Amino acid sequence: MKKNFLKLSCLIFCLFLTSCSLNKYLTPEIESSLQKHDLRNSNQVIVVRGYGCEDNKNSCERGEYDKTYADILLLERNCNDAWEIKNHYLGRVGANGITSDKKEGDSKTPIGLFPIERGFGTEEIDTNIKYIVLNGKEYWVDDVKSKYYNQLFIDDGAEKKDWDSAEHLSSVDPEYRLAIVIEYNTSKPIKGKGSAIFMHIENNKPTHGCVGVSKSGMEEILRWLDPSAHPYIYIMP
Repeated sequence: MKKNFLKLSCLIFCLFLTSCSLNKYLTPEIESSLQKHDLRNSNQVIVVRGYGCEDNKNSCERGEYDKTYADILLLERNCNDAWEIKNHYLGRVGANGITSDKKEGDSKTPIGLFPIERGFGTEEIDTNIKYIVLNGKEYWVDDVKSKYYNQLFIDDGAEKKDWDSAEHLSSVDPEYRLAIVIEYNTSKPIKGKGSAIFMHIENNKPTHGCVGVSKSGMEEILRWLDPSAHPYIYIMP
């Protein structure tokens, strides 16, 4: 009995220490920034906080990491209606940092609050969001002349290609073994404002505008996401 009590006490203490160590990432600046957005219907938010200032106009890199790195936080609303951090990862963003003025091909990650609704990958995973296992027929169109700009195109013969440029998703490896669509510029896409913005497995280098995280991180995030919680991703400088 005493031994079980000691084990339980040790477990509770370890959980307390883990919670305290994670809470340092949920800064007043992040909490204040979240309050500026209407998140009343959401109980899950992924925060991506870049290490470099927008367009690198100022030098605000933190520590040994440059503007292509970011803190990634999983936030969940608790019973007191406050945001609680569930986990933290070191991630990667665009080779040219993050921006509020995203353009096609600029290798920058867009700032903003975007819903999370779907994912894809060459690997299967147990997730509650809509998820497509790639079979080689899927493309993401980045040709600004195409009516399918910034949309998923499945080359099954049902529709005619009208594009000259698109990502063949299953060929992007290891990044697209597991991926989440960041719903940036996907609803009524504006030509030239950027396309194919995902959260995916990072490959030890900056992205072309996506958000990269470790494979274990992607696995955890995909299993954590709950459509009934109306999840969002919030990318901030």
